[in-house]
Amino acid sequence: MGPKLIHQDAAGKSSKKNSRRLPKRTLNRIIWRWHFWAGLIATPVLMIASLTGGIYIFQPEIEQILFPEILNSKGDSENLTFQQMVDKVVEHEGVGWEPAILFIDDQRKNANRSVFLRGENHQHKTVYIDPYDGEILGQIPEPNFLTVVLRIHRNLFAGMIGRVFMELTTSWMIVLVASGVWLWWPASFKKLKGVLIPRLDAGKYTVARDLHSLPGLFLFPIALVIGITGLLYSLVWGTTFILTGFFSGAFDIEAKPPKSMIPSEQVAKNQSLTADEIYQIALEKKMPLERVNLHLPVSEDDAWSVRSSAGYGPSVEQILFLDRYSGETIFHSMLSEIPSMAQWTQWNYPLHVGSVLGWFSKPIWLLACLVLFSLPVSGIWMWLSRRRKGKTGFPKKYDKKLPRWLILTIAIVAIGLPMVGVSLLVVAINDFIATRKWFRRRLSSEGIA
Repeated sequence: MGPKLIHQDAAGKSSKKNSRRLPKRTLNRIIWRWHFWAGLIATPVLMIASLTGGIYIFQPEIEQILFPEILNSKGDSENLTFQQMVDKVVEHEGVGWEPAILFIDDQRKNANRSVFLRGENHQHKTVYIDPYDGEILGQIPEPNFLTVVLRIHRNLFAGMIGRVFMELTTSWMIVLVASGVWLWWPASFKKLKGVLIPRLDAGKYTVARDLHSLPGLFLFPIALVIGITGLLYSLVWGTTFILTGFFSGAFDIEAKPPKSMIPSEQVAKNQSLTADEIYQIALEKKMPLERVNLHLPVSEDDAWSVRSSAGYGPSVEQILFLDRYSGETIFHSMLSEIPSMAQWTQWNYPLHVGSVLGWFSKPIWLLACLVLFSLPVSGIWMWLSRRRKGKTGFPKKYDKKLPRWLILTIAIVAIGLPMVGVSLLVVAINDFIATRKWFRRRLSSEGIA
């Protein structure tokens, strides 16, 4: 009797354990349901973000077409020193404007220089100057085509609410890409058709399915990079990242920059080193100087700061702080030597806009944007092709208990992507309310309540 009871208990446990293991077909149906609803909800904003993002990839090239008289020098030589350029811009703009950064871009010939100025009440502007003849060319006018594109891309011209919707879409786009790869994953790689080659001679649904999954598959790493890097500019995720960096000390080089040693005797302002002397020191240290930002000192103990990089790669590769009076090195660091969160901020923008490898990577990023734009179209095509007459074609809800590993995965995703977590919570609350209403109606109809 004893062994029989033990056997039954073991069998019961085994049966219970097996019941928690979902067949791949069932698991695919669950993931497909999530993929379907997330795609349907995210479609309008995803298409807008993909289109505007694809345009903004070529921001420098478009600016060259729109504003050649501001961005291009009249001559092929630099007749003014860097300090003269700064002084001329400050003199032209008048009282109330303090020079903050001199931008030096030697990636292309005949590029004008620009000076970033700060004013009262947190005002700022960037003024261009021709290094050939010293003509002040003013600012790139705003609004312009690219600023409108950028505003649509960032917040849909809807302020804070638009930023929320954009972050929600970006977060779900990451989930869509990951779940799409899961749904594509074949049982066998023996056949190329349907796995890596679209079956264009098949039925309408099969053609739609292959044209939906395969382009997304080939470009999913780039799509993930675009989505993840886009989060840094978002409201919740991005703000959390920046605050974490400041509180953890990762951004101390920005928040608490090194200072110059003020001489014992009062030193006149004109005894401070010039922009040209600072640039020469950076040159002697063999810093990459294709793109250089010279941060000018303002107060007596401020230091000169040089942020430089090569033509491509991260926004900044080396950071150099120099004493404004003696020119001695206070801090000099490669990008790889600063905290990882600060490193990521320098890689983030080039990776997001596809400029990380210059013209080699930009067409690939553009193609990824076009694919992201087309995926909702092919996804809706799939849905309509499969939908039976008189039916919605919506995926049915899975009523059984989900396995723990899937619940844990959902929890990790919800924490890592807070807007996904919030939207899931809203859906759960809505399901709970709907279930209670249905249950009450059922009890009322049976005369119980």
